[in-house]
Order: sequence, then structure tokens, then C-alpha cells
Amino acid sequence: MGDMNNIKHVNEKLGPTRADVRGINTFCAHVRQCGFIDLGYSGPAYTWTNKRFSTNPTYERLDRYLGNAEWCMAFPATTIYHFPMLRSDHAPILAVLHSNRARPKKPFCFENWWLMEQDYHTVAHNSWQRSATRSFTQKTSFLASDLRRWRKSKPRISDHLALIEDQLLQQQCKPPKFQAQQHHELLAKDETYHIQRAKKEWAVKGDRNTTFFHHSIIKRYRKNHITHLQNPDGSHSTTPEQLAHTLTTCFQAIFTTQNSHSHLQETQRSQPILMTTMQGPWQSLL
Repeated sequence: MGDMNNIKHVNEKLGPTRADVRGINTFCAHVRQCGFIDLGYSGPAYTWTNKRFSTNPTYERLDRYLGNAEWCMAFPATTIYHFPMLRSDHAPILAVLHSNRARPKKPFCFENWWLMEQDYHTVAHNSWQRSATRSFTQKTSFLASDLRRWRKSKPRISDHLALIEDQLLQQQCKPPKFQAQQHHELLAKDETYHIQRAKKEWAVKGDRNTTFFHHSIIKRYRKNHITHLQNPDGSHSTTPEQLAHTLTTCFQAIFTTQNSHSHLQETQRSQPILMTTMQGPWQSLL
């Protein structure tokens, strides 16, 4: 954490001169080479100013908090706060390692590696047949519930993989045909699990560098996580219930059939502001 004297995106500078694109690319390359992840922030977008308020001042996000994947795993609830610049030309930064953010309930997510399980098709078929007389929405809901219970009955891929590897080490003097086949199948499932979450379209199929994909998952999670929303009246939404109410109210106002074109533009100008971001200044949700 500190003054990096560089920015990672052109949107992290506001002023009369353009951002140094070559310097941005060099700084981003160093960050990637070190395996660092930008932990984001909540609060004002810029952390430094040249204080030339009489003319046209320059604002930049020079101060930031970087961490590696091990840090993000050890302190997953870390929240970074930017405070207003008062006396100094730099903004104070506070890192809260154990913030009391409520973890929202995760929606159902189909795992691609389930298709590699021998009993998946049987479980899915039986669940679909039991709800054959119900609507499609109810059938998918029952299928999701059955798949959740089926998934919980199975060991974690990482635990099962560690067990097979331990058995292979203990039987090095014997032909480990069965364990080797199990190990190969578990590696394929583990690879599919990480690729699905990393969402790297350019990832080469068959590359089992799961450490790389795991780092990509952590970066994507921190980038997509919303902790604060500023409402049009200036108040802040922080809890999951408040965030949901703010977003619901915003979209209801935008997509209501009674809105005229002029009223729609006015609604868009008063939409909530996202206060936690990985790159660039405050940005609207739409």
C-alpha cells in the first residue's frame, strides 16, 4: 500500500493533460509480473492532486493497495477506503482486513465438471421426471435443489485429488493403474472448474495451470464485488437489502412504461453511483 506514482488506466486521471499510455502499460506489466491484484476501493476516485485550483487542477489515483493471491485468500473480506484530501495533496487510505460485510446467498450455478460424473445424468433425469407435470420454471427450480443436494454428497475435488495423490505416493512400487486413471479424471474436473470461473476466452483447452486460473478467479471476484452504492439523494446503501432496494428502484424507474423520453433521461442522470471499483473513477451502473 502506498504512492505508486503511476496509474493503471487512463480513467484514473482527470486534468488538462492526457495520461501517459506508455507509462500505464509499463506499470501494469510490472504488477502482472509480480502477481499482484488491485484490491479496489470505496470512496473518492482520486488520491492525489496538484492543488492548482486557481487554474485547472489535475487529479490522479496514485495511491493504491496491491496484494497477491495468498493475501486475498488469507483476508478475503479486506475493504479499502479512500478518504477526502484535506491538508495534504494525497488522500489517506484505510485497509480494514476483517470487515463486517454480510455474505449474500449465492445463486445456483451449474458446474461444467458435473457432466464428467457418472451419476449426474441419472440424478438429473430422475429429478426432471418427478416434476414432469409442473411448469418449466418449477421444474428447473426442483432440478437445482436436487443438484445442490447431490453436489453436497460428494467430496470436494481438491480433497479427493489430494487423497488420490497420496495413494499414488504410497504405491509407487506397485502398478498404480486405477489410481492413475482416477488422478487423470480429477485433474480434468479441477481444470474445468477453474476455467469456468476464470472466464478466460483465450485459455488453451488442456492447459492444467490451475494456479493461473485460481488467480484469475480471485481478481474477477474482487472486481465484480459491490460494497457501496450512493443513492440519488446522497445517502449510501451498504447492506445486501439496501443494495437490492437501490438497484430495484433504479431499474423500475428506468423501465416503467409511463416514462417519456425526457423523463428517462432525467432518471438516468439520477441513477445510483457505484463507489467500489477496480479501475477508473466513480462510474454509473448504466
